[in-house]
Amino acid sequence: MFVIGLALGKPLPFGFFYSGVSLLQELVTFTILVAVVWAFYRRYIEKLVRLKRGFRLVLFLFFIGAHKLSALLGNGIVLIWYGEPATWTEPVASLIDLACIPAQV
Repeated sequence: MFVIGLALGKPLPFGFFYSGVSLLQELVTFTILVAVVWAFYRRYIEKLVRLKRGFRLVLFLFFIGAHKLSALLGNGIVLIWYGEPATWTEPVASLIDLACIPAQV
């Protein structure tokens, strides 16, 4: 089963639901990235009194944000690498793909 998921053009056997799972995965990842940016803004730019500030907290936000950003960039790079067209099931990856079209000469 895992070998099938790793082969190009052969996704994991979710059948009809694969496009929905892919869309949901990308939307959740993007939503978490937006939440991390918003938390950083509220904590360190607005400097609300009730929110604590510290090195560990900014480190936590950095690692979560870097993880989610790398997941989105990785999906976009996969579209570029394999030359796949933009799809509605991966909206953020498709935007990354479309943004890099001038570089794909």
